[in-house]
Amino acid sequence: MLYIAELISVSQQQLKSRLKRIETSLSRDRKTLETPIKCNDIFRSLPGQDKPIRMVLTKGVAGIGKTASVHKFVLDWAEGKANRDVHFVFPLPFRDLNLMKEKQMSLMELLCCFFTELKPIKYDDYKTIFIFDGLDEWRLPLDFQNNEILWDVTKSASVDVLLTNLIKGNLLPSALIWIATRPAAANQIPAEFVDRVTEVQGFRDPQRAEYFRRKIKDHNLANRIVAHIQSSRSLHIMCRIPVFCWISATVLEKMLGEAKSTEIPKTLTQMFAHLLIVQTKLKTQKYDGKCDVDIEQARKSIRSLGKLAFQQLEKVCTQIFREEFGLKLEKVYSFVHLSVQEFFAALFKFLSFARENKKSSMTDFLKREVDRSLQSENGHLDLFLRFLVGLSLKSNQTLLRGLFTMTRSSQDPCEIIEYIKSKIRENPSPEKSINLFHCLNELNDQSLVQEVQTYLSSRGTHRLSGVKLSPAQWSALVFVLLNSAEDLDEFELRQYDLSEECLLRLLPVVKASRKAELRHVFILSLASALSSISSSLRELDLSDSNLQVSGVQVLSAGLNSPHCKLEILKLCNCSIREEGCAALVSALISNPSHLRELSLNSNKPGNSAVKLLSNLLEDPHCKLEKLQLYDCSIGEEGCAALALALISNPSHLRELNLNNNEPGDSGVKLLSDLLKDPHCKLEKLQWVIFDE
Repeated sequence: MLYIAELISVSQQQLKSRLKRIETSLSRDRKTLETPIKCNDIFRSLPGQDKPIRMVLTKGVAGIGKTASVHKFVLDWAEGKANRDVHFVFPLPFRDLNLMKEKQMSLMELLCCFFTELKPIKYDDYKTIFIFDGLDEWRLPLDFQNNEILWDVTKSASVDVLLTNLIKGNLLPSALIWIATRPAAANQIPAEFVDRVTEVQGFRDPQRAEYFRRKIKDHNLANRIVAHIQSSRSLHIMCRIPVFCWISATVLEKMLGEAKSTEIPKTLTQMFAHLLIVQTKLKTQKYDGKCDVDIEQARKSIRSLGKLAFQQLEKVCTQIFREEFGLKLEKVYSFVHLSVQEFFAALFKFLSFARENKKSSMTDFLKREVDRSLQSENGHLDLFLRFLVGLSLKSNQTLLRGLFTMTRSSQDPCEIIEYIKSKIRENPSPEKSINLFHCLNELNDQSLVQEVQTYLSSRGTHRLSGVKLSPAQWSALVFVLLNSAEDLDEFELRQYDLSEECLLRLLPVVKASRKAELRHVFILSLASALSSISSSLRELDLSDSNLQVSGVQVLSAGLNSPHCKLEILKLCNCSIREEGCAALVSALISNPSHLRELSLNSNKPGNSAVKLLSNLLEDPHCKLEKLQLYDCSIGEEGCAALALALISNPSHLRELNLNNNEPGDSGVKLLSDLLKDPHCKLEKLQWVIFDE
């Protein structure tokens, strides 16, 4: 006899209520999987979260708005607009803490150095927030393993010891901690101390347009600027960063507002060259009270700034210099954005070579700089190189001829273009290849990109299955995909030649996409993508892959990473058995807060692994809403464990598929009892059993 159960054994009223919830859930926008949080609410638990938030880590690229968020938080608190229950907020930028890295002092003495009005009181009795901005600028290691343990706020120690003990909760355990950083430095904070990770993502398309329309009063001019930004993919991508929107608005408002016809900048070098011209004129008018620029004085100032920018870039430091009086910081000087520093550094380097070096050709000079950038492990010379090759073009030198006279004539760019292409063919890392393509773009060369675009067009969109591409062609394909007009909401890797080289070359695309579908892949590289702090991957489909135990274990290592934000995981028909499933579920138990949907259809997990899965469902941090276990050979014991887990923690799961399993009489009874539970949130429960 065939039994089909789907939302049965419930009253009509319960059925109507659940159908209404289904209709409501279907009307939601399922594409937005991330949870936006206002900066004033970062310490507040989300609905369904029981664990208090003590430590928040906020990451984001330079200029994206991290410091602005910190300032807004502090200002709103100070004005009584938010967080009125907080008694003290201590903003302590890492840049300023660097000045005290050689000193020995207590936490109370450190606070009194920055906040002279403080009195020695017992801060454990008050709600206190410490905000540390700019972890990437901290110049000492945060040794959480070996630093001495400190419990007393009056005991002296080095600043790094004070910081590690404050973050670990040894000092002022009731205090809340907020750390803001660039992504590359985020791994300095061990995951076990972080309760929430947030990311400042910058402007999306509507926000970009809104920024320009608010910034520029002339609406027609604003619309023209928005249209121009959208026409240049390079500028469009950079305008995700608010600071770059300001740079673009400053330049384009001046240029497009003038009556005379001028070539509108389309590359980064052109944009920053125009910014230099605009700011030089503005400085002359606003601060010198003159109409005409003093060319000699302007050259002297720009060279001085360029020298400082280059020297500090060589030290991998964004700070220019500062003046210190006693222990209290009085003056801080820095560029408005790291990219501005990199442009000044490139301009200084280029002018120095053009003026002083008589033995080496411009091409040889640029070749050396290309090699130096490729050897840089942290990529701090990437944008510098893009500006440098851009400045080698005669057209860009012409833009700056009002400020500088080039003593050496420009050379044909063909030779350096070919050299950059040869480096791409040597198969550097995907990130290095992408930057080299950006360099070609600054040199107005798109030959490799056009070659791949033509090839794609001839075969239909992204149809490269079974095709063998050269390393240079793979790099070009990655560049095309990352700089395409559409955001990478979905990327189907199964359409490509699925070799190990393919996955390694396309890893930046997998990281940047929100959804990736793969068949058989090299899971080691995939685990790297999942555990990357910059990964945007939210949905992964590995269905019909013969993962075996080793593959599942490596995948589990990626899922176990605190940086993994995967929300949908599909592993249907992957030959996963008890041992592999146990490793997978154990990883999910250790990192349960993001996954919303798990599909394990047509695998053989076994009752012991299903019991582990039940433990996951019982975890109050588990947010699983959809669980697919069709044809998983789950017997009476496993089904009973699942039912009991859902009775224990019924708040999240909305859909459960147990078709083609063997729940037995006790399993059927428990599942039926579950549906009768008034706290049960299941909207869809499926099981089909065969009674022979």
